[in-house]
Amino acid sequence: MHSTVIAVTSNRQPTVWDGHIEGSYCQSILQSEGLPLLVPPVEQDEHLDRLVELCDGFLFTGGIDIHPKYFGEDILNDTVEIDEIRDAFELKLIKKVIQANKPLLAICRGIQVLNVALEGTLYQDLPTQLGINHRDLSPLLEGGHDVSILKDTPLYRIVNEDTIKVNTRHHQAIKNLGNGLSVMAVSNDDVIEAVYMPEKKYVLGVQWHPEMLSHKYMNHKIIFDDFIRHCQC
Repeated sequence: MHSTVIAVTSNRQPTVWDGHIEGSYCQSILQSEGLPLLVPPVEQDEHLDRLVELCDGFLFTGGIDIHPKYFGEDILNDTVEIDEIRDAFELKLIKKVIQANKPLLAICRGIQVLNVALEGTLYQDLPTQLGINHRDLSPLLEGGHDVSILKDTPLYRIVNEDTIKVNTRHHQAIKNLGNGLSVMAVSNDDVIEAVYMPEKKYVLGVQWHPEMLSHKYMNHKIIFDDFIRHCQC
């Protein structure tokens, strides 16, 4: 049986090297018997097409903010940090992955990239726009708040629970839902915490960081187990 290859998007650090990411993403994939492949931003379409062909699944990871020009807005304030090269790469790649109907898991920034790629919008800064703080509520290795999971959704099937405790480290969130997306989970203050595409093989997004919890909490590890299993189909 061949290895299940998972493309993992990465941050850029041009003064050192062009791709890096928190090790917990790769550790979680390995723990669930996948093989992570770290992917820095690339521009050429032929490289993107080859990447989509090569990999069995795609993990879109966390990072800094998406430029609001991609959802028709100006930068709200100085809390917004952007990397337009990464934005352009990931928005193009995620559309190709969806078109190819390859399994996709999107985490934190990743769920926001997914939403914007499907013509949705974001809250640029939750404290400013909604008076809500979802940043630094707890250590990333522990749960900080509860999310409620909607029944008859993939996430409910995966964890088999109405509520799970998640970590949180974001100041942006989904505002208007992108085309083809449905909500899977919300926080107590009505922030969208998880989405999926019912018409696709496997497109899931979560706003929290299950990769930071998967080594300790089974209800977060099984998110990766389920993802890798679908990548093997």
